[in-house]
Amino acid sequence: MELILPESYHDEKKGMTDLFNQSLEKVINENQWRDEPYFVTYHDNDDKVKRNVVRAKWATHDEVPTMWRRQICYWVDNKKGFKEWIWTISDEGKPFINTDGIDKAKRNGALRQRK
Repeated sequence: MELILPESYHDEKKGMTDLFNQSLEKVINENQWRDEPYFVTYHDNDDKVKRNVVRAKWATHDEVPTMWRRQICYWVDNKKGFKEWIWTISDEGKPFINTDGIDKAKRNGALRQRK
């Protein structure tokens, strides 16, 4: 049995995905000056005053970032033109780790100790 969803739902979901990907590419393009690999995180944060408002924030990190609820993390290497999804943390704090992506990133020089 297949779930039949209205076409507008598919369009809205695709539109949200496209917007997210465009935002990620914008952050990567703004960080083309970086010579060393780095991490990019997207984090949703509750507004404590206006409970219904959620603020989203992109950030870049030189080291492995701290895991937070509602976070997505990518590893980026500008020199190699490499970007890989590493993890997503759910609203409940459950991590979804991309082990294949981590292995691929390690093969490309990510997650190594800095001197």
